[in-house]
Amino acid sequence: METTFSRSILLHCESLETTSGITISQVFVNSLTLLWLQQIQHDRVLLFVSDGAAYMKKAGTALEVMFPKMLHFTCTAHALHRVAEEVRLLFPKVDKLVSNGKKLFLKSAPRTTTFREKAPGIPLPPQPILTRWGTWITAAFYYAENFEAFAVVVQSMDASEAASIALAQGLLKDESLKRDLAFIRSHFGHLPPGIEKLEKKRLL
Repeated sequence: METTFSRSILLHCESLETTSGITISQVFVNSLTLLWLQQIQHDRVLLFVSDGAAYMKKAGTALEVMFPKMLHFTCTAHALHRVAEEVRLLFPKVDKLVSNGKKLFLKSAPRTTTFREKAPGIPLPPQPILTRWGTWITAAFYYAENFEAFAVVVQSMDASEAASIALAQGLLKDESLKRDLAFIRSHFGHLPPGIEKLEKKRLL
């Protein structure tokens, strides 16, 4: 059976000072008055798709009373992203490595050159963007896969040159860091490709 999608149309966009189940419900209803100028057709509202935030769930519960045929679905990709965020919080040492690793080479041509000389064929550490889902986990995979090469480069640097170097060298000496990276790679490798697959197929 072939699946087809109708064209999406932006009906209304609004910036809220505070977000709650009440304010989201109000915006939702107000938006429908732009679609049906005379009277909202409650029976024709069939689907409400949102992220998995608590206030969105409350809004969905309230709106289901007003719109009897409406179903509320939360975004699967967002749910996977929240799992990835929880992983980040559970592994603070890995988080420090990920946030600090890229800084070592930003605006430093000599360090970049050193990296490419000592680790040929390996890309520079990635800089995750927390608002881009799954990028932190992907960055953790990078360090799990290239731990030894990255460590060789960093340990060859002068710790007195920058605080970021000293911090990275200290982290790399912690034996638990490598175990944490291996654990993340082994147990959460499905998250980034899962998010990407959902985004590409528009199954959000």
